[in-house]
Amino acid sequence: MNSNFANYLFNRFACHRKSDDSKHCQLGHLHKEDDSLVRLLFPFTQIKYYQTVHVGRIRLCTRTYAEGKIADDSNIIFNFDNVQYPGKIRSIFTIDGGEPHLLVAYIANLTPLTCEIDDTENFVYHNILFATTTKWSYVPIEVKAFVEKSIFFRSSAGISYFFRQPTLDHCS
Repeated sequence: MNSNFANYLFNRFACHRKSDDSKHCQLGHLHKEDDSLVRLLFPFTQIKYYQTVHVGRIRLCTRTYAEGKIADDSNIIFNFDNVQYPGKIRSIFTIDGGEPHLLVAYIANLTPLTCEIDDTENFVYHNILFATTTKWSYVPIEVKAFVEKSIFFRSSAGISYFFRQPTLDHCS
């Protein structure tokens, strides 16, 4: 890995020490397995991995922890470079005992669902996004970049869907 890129990542997360807001995040289920991608992104640091994190009253978990369970809390909407993306949490980790971070898998080329109303008008529903080809990208984010949970569905035809559940803010 290019050492300049490693330095950039480390400096981007340089404020990773615990702050007064740490009471709002509670880590759970310490995980002993190393994530090779997190290790590659943050070499020469002490990394601890977890399977769950509570952000206030909201529980988030890794996608591997969610496998086989009734509820899947690994699908989220998050902010990255002032754009909201849906994604799946690959890892929950701390760097050198600091604040929790998430390694999120996301698809950059999602398209909103469009329904034809008639020959001249379409309705675009931005709360349902899909991709026919799935090329996952990965980005480490701070927990404060988490916006809300979402729903992920992969059809038998191989189409990936992310659903954003309407909230009172979306409906008013």
